[in-house]
Amino acid sequence: MHCSNNLKQIGLAMHSYADTFKTLPPGAICLASEGDITSNTHDADEFPREAYWTATWATMLLPFLEQANLHAQYDFNSVVADNEVVTQVEVAGFVCPSDSSSLNFTQDSHNCSKGNYAAAVNTDDTYNRRDWGDPFFRGPFNPRYQYGAKFRDITDGTSNTILVGEILKCSMGTIQEGDSRGAWAHPAGSLFALNGDSTQNPFNASDHGGINSDARLAGNDNRDYPGYCDNSVVDDAQLSCNDTRSEFANILMRSRHPGGAMSVLADGSVRFLSETGDKQMLFRMIAIGDGQVISDF
Repeated sequence: MHCSNNLKQIGLAMHSYADTFKTLPPGAICLASEGDITSNTHDADEFPREAYWTATWATMLLPFLEQANLHAQYDFNSVVADNEVVTQVEVAGFVCPSDSSSLNFTQDSHNCSKGNYAAAVNTDDTYNRRDWGDPFFRGPFNPRYQYGAKFRDITDGTSNTILVGEILKCSMGTIQEGDSRGAWAHPAGSLFALNGDSTQNPFNASDHGGINSDARLAGNDNRDYPGYCDNSVVDDAQLSCNDTRSEFANILMRSRHPGGAMSVLADGSVRFLSETGDKQMLFRMIAIGDGQVISDF
């Protein structure tokens, strides 16, 4: 119930933000000029993230989650690492009590508190330019284009589209300070995508990791590929990770709730999604304008 209420409040905050700015918040903001951006298909590594990335969708929502004072302290002209007075703060509304506590993400001069909710980016890869340009893949948020959808862009219907879903933060192992998953103020930890392999069509491939998938199984698509990960947690069925393909930077929906994970849809409703559900349905619920029919879920 606590987790459901957190997501309900995030959904209401999304709508309040959209009422104010006529669009959803961007996945993240990048201070790089267009001249710094190459034409690479995968571009998470085309320039150092810590040198350019600043606020995330979660940072943008703070005033709408009764955290206006925290938001006022954030310098939007500076990068994440220079805003630790804000980023190190644990925001209770971003934490699911079913997940265990964890240390902050502190690698590369960052100090970011961790939570359990991430915004849906693409059905394929977090930073993939092609994904954003193709409505078959495009989700409601994108960090590379500093994009947050307008509700009119969600042509598949707001009741069929995931805005934010649960993820797990690394809270075990020996160097969890170096794992970005769940870092709500950092783009590497606050966004989720599903596939991590753009060579496959996510609506046809059968080996993608779904909700609460066993990340220790053979096959890359069962594990997370955050920008920074701690793979010392190999004893945890859900938290095995790899950062060697950080240009993909996908994080899967995962939860400590038995049987599935919570999400908030674009209409503001909170839904529990079964881990045994149709994986292709999950992909369709992230794509905002693919025109695919959504059946009962």
